[in-house]
Amino acid sequence: MILLSLGRVWWEAEVKRRAEALLPQPKKDGFYEKQRRAYQQLLSRLDAHYTEGGEAFFKTVSDHTRYPTPALKNCITGTVKVGLEVDYTGRVLYKVLQDISYGTVAAVLEALQKTEGKWKELPFGHASRYFELQVTFNLEEHRKVREGHVFISSSTLNTQCPHTVNHP
Repeated sequence: MILLSLGRVWWEAEVKRRAEALLPQPKKDGFYEKQRRAYQQLLSRLDAHYTEGGEAFFKTVSDHTRYPTPALKNCITGTVKVGLEVDYTGRVLYKVLQDISYGTVAAVLEALQKTEGKWKELPFGHASRYFELQVTFNLEEHRKVREGHVFISSSTLNTQCPHTVNHP
């Protein structure tokens, strides 16, 4: 009798497992997990090379980046990507990887200049360190917070935007 009961429990579990295997499984969206992991890696690298730490770097850039007036007037939103190469002396070279125009790159580079002089020197002969920064300009009243990005937002109260132009 006990064997029959155990056999029935096993059989019910097996039927349930096979039925669940036939159902379509939801796709796991690993985008946010990958983004979070990339952000953590960037923070640890910035902590090692920026004297004030990674969080302070992001705060400095976000505090000193202003939404350019031409971009506001033309309802421009999007992401500016800038590559930063820090050599062994602590000097930073910038390379614009993605531009949405209307003065946004100039605003980001102006904010990045506030970080100069705060980079740690590398031992002589070590290779340069490379970082990639994404600054997203957005025309919403409430600031969005996403890891791995610097978000610059502005209110559209004084701007007439019939439609928002999104750039990649």
